[in-house]
Amino acid sequence: MNRSNRRGFACALALLWAAGAQADVRVALVTLERGEIAQGVVDLATARLSAEPAIDLLEREAIDRLFAEQERARALAGDESLALRAGQLLAADVLGVVEFDAAAADALGLVVFDARTGARLWDATLPAGLDEAVGMIAAGVRRALLKRESPGKAGGTVCVLTIRNENLPEENGPALEGIGRLVERKLTSSERLSVLERRRLGVLNEERETTGQIVALPGAMTMAELSFRRGADAAGVEAAIRLTDAAGAVLREQRFSARNVDAWMAGEMSAWVCDALSGGCISPQASPEREAAHFLRESVFWFGYYPAHVDKALRAAEAAHALDPANAAIREQLVAALLQSQVPWKLRMRYMSRAVDLQDGLVREGYYREVDRSRLIGASGAHCRYECHMWQALKQAVAAAKDYAEFRAAVAEVCRRHRDTMREINRQRLATVQSAQTFNRYLQWFNFYVSKTHEIWALSGREWTDDTTGWIAPLLELAREYPLHGSRDFEVNRIFLRLTTKTRQFDREPDSASLWRLEPADLRRLAEFCGTLAEHPNPLISLYGRLGHVLYQWRLEICGEPDFRERFAAVRDFGLAAIDAAREDGSTPAFRAMLYQATLDAIDSLPDLQMRQAERQALFDFMIEHGEFVHTVEETVTKPDMGPFAVYASIGDSLPYALTQGGASVDRQTRIANMRRALEVLADPESTVLRGSREVARSSLQARLVEMGELPTDGDSAPWSDAVPLLGADDSSGKCVFSHAFHRNGKVYVAEFREDAGASNVALATIELSSGRIERSGCVRLDGSRIAEYARRNLGVAVLGDRHFYVGTASAGIVELPLAGGGGRRFSVADGLPSDHVQSLAVAGGRLFAGLGAWGQATYFVEIDLASGTVALRGSSLRRTIESPVDNASPQPFFGDMHVDRERNRLYFLLHESPVVLPCDFRGLWSLDLETGEYVQRARFTRNFHGLSAQPDGSLFLTDDSTIVRYRPAGDSVQLVYTVRQDPPVGPGLSLGSAEVQERYWMIAPFAFENDAIWSGRPFSRLRIQERRHEVLPPPDPRLNRPVGRWHGMEYLPDSHALLASMDNGVWLLKLKPNDAAACRNQEATSP
Repeated sequence: MNRSNRRGFACALALLWAAGAQADVRVALVTLERGEIAQGVVDLATARLSAEPAIDLLEREAIDRLFAEQERARALAGDESLALRAGQLLAADVLGVVEFDAAAADALGLVVFDARTGARLWDATLPAGLDEAVGMIAAGVRRALLKRESPGKAGGTVCVLTIRNENLPEENGPALEGIGRLVERKLTSSERLSVLERRRLGVLNEERETTGQIVALPGAMTMAELSFRRGADAAGVEAAIRLTDAAGAVLREQRFSARNVDAWMAGEMSAWVCDALSGGCISPQASPEREAAHFLRESVFWFGYYPAHVDKALRAAEAAHALDPANAAIREQLVAALLQSQVPWKLRMRYMSRAVDLQDGLVREGYYREVDRSRLIGASGAHCRYECHMWQALKQAVAAAKDYAEFRAAVAEVCRRHRDTMREINRQRLATVQSAQTFNRYLQWFNFYVSKTHEIWALSGREWTDDTTGWIAPLLELAREYPLHGSRDFEVNRIFLRLTTKTRQFDREPDSASLWRLEPADLRRLAEFCGTLAEHPNPLISLYGRLGHVLYQWRLEICGEPDFRERFAAVRDFGLAAIDAAREDGSTPAFRAMLYQATLDAIDSLPDLQMRQAERQALFDFMIEHGEFVHTVEETVTKPDMGPFAVYASIGDSLPYALTQGGASVDRQTRIANMRRALEVLADPESTVLRGSREVARSSLQARLVEMGELPTDGDSAPWSDAVPLLGADDSSGKCVFSHAFHRNGKVYVAEFREDAGASNVALATIELSSGRIERSGCVRLDGSRIAEYARRNLGVAVLGDRHFYVGTASAGIVELPLAGGGGRRFSVADGLPSDHVQSLAVAGGRLFAGLGAWGQATYFVEIDLASGTVALRGSSLRRTIESPVDNASPQPFFGDMHVDRERNRLYFLLHESPVVLPCDFRGLWSLDLETGEYVQRARFTRNFHGLSAQPDGSLFLTDDSTIVRYRPAGDSVQLVYTVRQDPPVGPGLSLGSAEVQERYWMIAPFAFENDAIWSGRPFSRLRIQERRHEVLPPPDPRLNRPVGRWHGMEYLPDSHALLASMDNGVWLLKLKPNDAAACRNQEATSP
């Protein structure tokens, strides 16, 4: 703004306030970010406004006090209630909020509220550049003050009360909501109009009901009703605005015509309202592209809280699209929101149709090819948003169409158009194949999003046959040029196996996802195609081609039973010969494993159970004789009743129902003999493990032998002298559930959840180890069956304080139980908690820290003053103020374990997200300085870590189900100790090559740490780190052997040289042998 205009504003303000004898207007200018850049921008704007007459700008200290006192309120009600509370706490008249981007580096927008009414006086996107943004902030505040104090309030306040869709297709609903949002925002930039949002009326009512105070409504309020319908020629759109007073009397009406629902219409409508209400001209806005970026950011944030807030993500995406319809990133986000929208089926089909249109436009414009090549060659959901979301939506739609015939035509149309779009996506992805690496990455994508999903969106057997043969043909040519690499889940095998398993489609398959079946003509074409595959030079493809040719001919009854057996024997022999040839020509172990799996797939295609099991045994014998090991082959003869294609069922693949049923039983002695033979091969250093880890396979087999009672179980072999059941041995009703157990000074503390005569109670059990005596105290009743059910599931969240035991529940809040006896108490939403779902707990002196929040809603970090019961919010994932790692976080963060380090006065806690799909910066180990309030991220992870175990030396062991990381606070260092999974790396600098234990064993959480040893609960085992010796042990109690109950954890007790094991169905103390302790001490003495 130039100097003359600025002087004009100052004079106007001075004249207005002087004429009205007004006191200074108290203005709070804030940002909900805490970065230096954000605070600097606000400070510069404050400095520019400080010279204005009759403005009393609140000091930073007063504003910070507002934030400190309003944390919980903003988290629960959202930032929209901040203006009213600012007026109450600080006697502020006007509140200006500056919005920033995710990095808090670029000012995006300014919203100015009337703190008495909550009405928006100004809402505009800021221009790029520091000086321009600061100038616009100051100008926006000045205009808001002029609007608020203008004599007679000529324009008054507008509330867009309703947005009605008269006869446009229902899928336009979110777009119309987006137009309404744009109209509101444009009206706030007029000279004399303020805006009260529809949701504000509810906030005002809630404020009046909860506080008993009368909250002023804006004077001269006008209601605006927006409606939309088809144009007269049914080609365009006609919009209407009706202005009414508060009593409903119509003041004015106006209609508008346009070709489309877009941002132009919002501009025309807001300009007319402004003129009709003498609101003055609308000030120029920042570029539509910057405003669209603002809405896109909001949509992406809410999409991270699917499905609870997908409607908000959709409305924001529609607004962004209206402002910048050519933006490809916005269209991609809108497609995802449309496909995940949870609306009635009739409307959802229209959303899906629109999503296909948008996606088809992106694909044909070359968006994937030109913008981000990783989108073409990645297979993860993050890189294939359309394919992933459409697959999920179509699965539900096809299932619904089976029950509702009226939807079938709509589903078929969406499937047809999706098929055309997928053809183009496939063509573009094929064009990226330039090497063996890109070819195999393409095959991974093809397996997940074409081969696996194609039967969902094919409309007939003929169409499926056309597409399958047409799309696989280019793969055959590329496979002549590039080798097939092995993959963790046999993706390439699955592509060709699905081709052969269609021979038995709908055999005993009552719940088929598709609406079609293969006809004889389709079967003949597929048999011919498989005959072509049989001639391919790659032995894997040739093997599946031979198998498919035989199976299709059998299905067509071209060959009888004897002929079928002979032809199958030829396929099997080809597979064995291919394995031998691959061994001789130096093929990779991974490819040889693929050949073994292909041969097993051929065997599992056999309809006769006894013949199938005999062939499985023969393949296992062949493998053992050649000194090779593939666990998928081994498991078919060492596990009872293994159904066909079990490896694919275990990873959730969609094979036909009939093909995963019916396993031939293997007798006990045969299974034991096969396991021992497999262990002999694994013990031979000259043998070859073609897939996976030798030690993982060995310990898995040993664990199964333990289950069968085939490993030594005498007292001399076990490392403990006694296994004492402390709790649970006398309860077989299943009505008593236990929390995580804690040990201190010779006593074990456990919370018990009991159901008795319809009552649900939580009490504390204190066990004196020297005598075994149990005392129970502090009973707290949980009312309501639903609360009881969910509390029971989550009783493992617990912490032992100095004077109390705290246990968290899944829907009943936090229970406090005194250690010295007496009554307990409960903290819940009624006591100030923002959620009753407890994720994690930690206690530090008189303060209790808790991670709260249910999945899909929001996550909160709170601090409870135990003396007063006051709840203070430290963080909220829905809060825009960045003051903690969980603030403004998307996708939704979740707390793992917490631990208080008293020596350093720190709280350590783990954060993760679920599921692991999208990248997020907050995942890892964090610390909170309990004196200064500073947060520091100590480690970053690519996986979700949940467990945290403190050691006597002050170090922390961090665990997920199969990974252990050690954090040493003294040097602020992170070391990977052990992991089963190779990919992806655990985190920066934490690859398998950097692990303290390079070998991989079959060890699954919970873990306990005894000097140089790591104990594991699944299987019950111990790993000697220095010796690299993994011992699978007989469990001391049958309930610790693949228990029905849920593990809470294990803890090594160094003072008593014992192991404390706790599950939800019992607690045990394992007294370790003294000579075992001596061995540990000797090991420590000789360690460098």
